Amino acid sequence: MAGVAAEYSVALADPLRQSIGKFWAQTAFDNGVDLTDRRALDRFRRDLDAGRVRYDADLLDKLVEVRFRAAEVEEERAFADGWRTARASEVERSRRGR
Repeated sequence: MAGVAAEYSVALADPLRQSIGKFWAQTAFDNGVDLTDRRALDRFRRDLDAGRVRYDADLLDKLVEVRFRAAEVEEERAFADGWRTARASEVERSRRGR
């Protein structure tokens, strides 16, 4: 059991193993957003769209690459990532256009 717990801790600490939705949730949390407050999340999204939110763009690029190039990764989610995934796609498209 101790070996599994150690592996689990390592996996949790690896940012490239998180979903894009988790990336945005963690970014919101790191920016002081109460994840249970829908209005706060809406403000976060508006601030994000306006370019007022700091986030790790390099990590996001790597996550997008890992998540969308790894065809063998199949996950089922109880809920779709929604706007978080859409936002990551927007960011990726805008970076390609630069």
